[in-house]
Amino acid sequence: EHSIAPEDVGFVWVDAQGSEERIFEGAEDLLRHGAPWYIEVAPHLLERSRPDPCERLARKLAQHFDFLWDKKAGWPMSVSSFPLVYQHYANIRKSPTKTAHTNILLWNSRLD
Repeated sequence: EHSIAPEDVGFVWVDAQGSEERIFEGAEDLLRHGAPWYIEVAPHLLERSRPDPCERLARKLAQHFDFLWDKKAGWPMSVSSFPLVYQHYANIRKSPTKTAHTNILLWNSRLD
């Protein structure tokens, strides 16, 4: 069996087309290690995978990360802002001229 020890992982990039929540559920060892993660936030895909994912995902992120950086907003913020970021993209999904997803970088204070 080939595997990579969680402490050897320095960065995790996930673009799972709405299954990000499920990946977090199966990645506890990696999450505990504290590597930064880069994930896509696409409410319409997340909601297709599971109903009402925002609160569950926000709780999971708050357990393991302190900060997030929304690629489109362009500045760091507390991970407690995740529900606002999520809702922003859920709301603009209704606009034909705006993109209803973003990518966010997540990290904890041990990397500051």
